[in-house]
Amino acid sequence: MKKKQKKMIKTIETQNMTKVVLVTIGFFLFMYIVTALITGEIKLNHKKESEDPIPVSIQYDEILAGETFNRPETEYYVIFYEYDDVYARVIDTAINKYSQKDDSLKIYKVNLNNHFNTSIYDEDNANTNTSDINKLKVANYTLIKVKNKKNISVVKGKDKIVDHFQD
Repeated sequence: MKKKQKKMIKTIETQNMTKVVLVTIGFFLFMYIVTALITGEIKLNHKKESEDPIPVSIQYDEILAGETFNRPETEYYVIFYEYDDVYARVIDTAINKYSQKDDSLKIYKVNLNNHFNTSIYDEDNANTNTSDINKLKVANYTLIKVKNKKNISVVKGKDKIVDHFQD
């Protein structure tokens, strides 16, 4: 009978050891699958990626106010306005129509809502008769024409700017 008990104990020990090994393997397999899902190694949705990726485009039209007089072109416009203003779309439409003309000058935009441009924005004490960026102060909807890094003309007001681009 002792032999039978020893055999039974060995069988039970072997079964327990097998269970421990299987649980350990199962745990590591589960952790691998979770990690692979998180890192993207395994993807659940089999959505085919498009063969024609969308090209990345960089916009060069928006500048900071400090760049007003140092653009690479000899002659260009810089328009200062709040992008979230209700009239901003009208300005954008006028700019787009003007830009489609063959003889159009480059137009740079300065968002007066941008934190980096707040020092130049002064609705009550605008000073646009300067080519010194440190002295320049603009109101909302101000258009400056720059030639050879000098301020050569200014148009103030949204309606006047739209009219200017329609001519």
